Parts: sequence; C-alpha cells; structure tokens
Amino acid sequence: VGGLDEFRPELVTTAILGCVAATSVMMVTLPLGWLARHGGMKALPTVVLGMLAAAIPSPLIGLLVIMLFDRPESDWLAWMYDRTIVPPVIALVVRSLPLGLLLCWLALRSVPQATLDAASVDGASAVRRVFSIAIGQRRNSLMAIWLATFAYASGDLAASILVVPPDMYTVPVRVFGLIHAGVRNDEAALCLISAVGFAAIAAVCFRLIRGRRRSAAE
Repeated sequence: VGGLDEFRPELVTTAILGCVAATSVMMVTLPLGWLARHGGMKALPTVVLGMLAAAIPSPLIGLLVIMLFDRPESDWLAWMYDRTIVPPVIALVVRSLPLGLLLCWLALRSVPQATLDAASVDGASAVRRVFSIAIGQRRNSLMAIWLATFAYASGDLAASILVVPPDMYTVPVRVFGLIHAGVRNDEAALCLISAVGFAAIAAVCFRLIRGRRRSAAE
C-alpha cells in the first residue's frame, strides 16, 4: 500500500489549488455577503451570482475555462493554460462559489446591528466596522468557512479534470486514474489519506464553530 511519500506530489498540488481557490472565494464572498446581510435588493448580486454558479454543470465549467484559455493565437494564454494553475483555480472558484456565498452570508448577517451602530456613533469608519467588528466577531466562523471551501475545492473532479495541466495531478484526478487502471491498493491508500484529511478538517471546523458559540454565550 502506498504511503504519504508516494502521493506527495498529488497531495501538495491539491493543497495548493485548494488554498488558492478557497482564498479567492473568500475575497469574493466577504464583500458580497456583507452587502447582502440585510436582504432586499442589496442581496440580489449575491443571489444571482450564487444561482448562476450553482446552475452550471461542473464539466461545462471546465469547458468554458478551456474556451477562455485554449487560444493558439495568444501565446500568453496558451502558456497560462499549459503551465500554470490559473485554469484549474478558476474552475474550482466557480464550483465553490455557491457554498462560500451562502456560508459568508449566514455568518455576516448574524453580526448585531446595534454593535455596528454604536461603533458608527463612536466615529468608526465603514472599513473599520467591517474589519474590526464584523470580521473580528466572526473570525472563527470565517476560518471554518475557509476550511469548508478548501475541502470542497480539494475534492472536486468534474470541473478541474479538464483543465489541470498535463504534468500535474490532484488527488481526485489520481484516484480517477487508479480506479480505471484497477490499482486497488494505491486507490485504497489515497482514499484513506483523503478521508483522514477531510475528517480532520471537519473536526477543526466543528471546534471553531463550537468556540464561537461558547464565546457568544459568555
């Protein structure tokens, strides 16, 4: 049975793609979640973007990314398509966006408006209210959302398999190949490693949310 050393390239690649995708998703969902926290028309961009991203089938996301980058007349686009992680990151961001939008929206809408109003009366700017109060009070939840988005992006196959560079393999892509090759020992080892990793992420998320609830109760 293969060990961590045997699958290190796939694990490292998956971790890098997951980190970049999760961070990119948070950069998009935080401002949109903050804008949508009171609902109404301000929530329309969040709802529309989330519905569009959720409605696109995963293989179609990969095909759209291919259409964007696979252009022989553009040397730099062809180079990015063949030699960088940009195409799979874009596919993973689109695939993970609905989850990130929903969770960030739920986390930020629970920030007490009275606290924000009090800070505004004390002279705190809008930026300071967002970073010092909203994000400060919900940092555990936001870290849990980042981890959940990381896990979701790391487990994707359908959207990313079409756009991963030829010399690069993620864990899902490698498992997909092993299943079709009939290499059961390696397949089982990689699935077990993945299961342990996802279980650890779930445990950390649970601890973060539990810690936030305990702090709120106190």
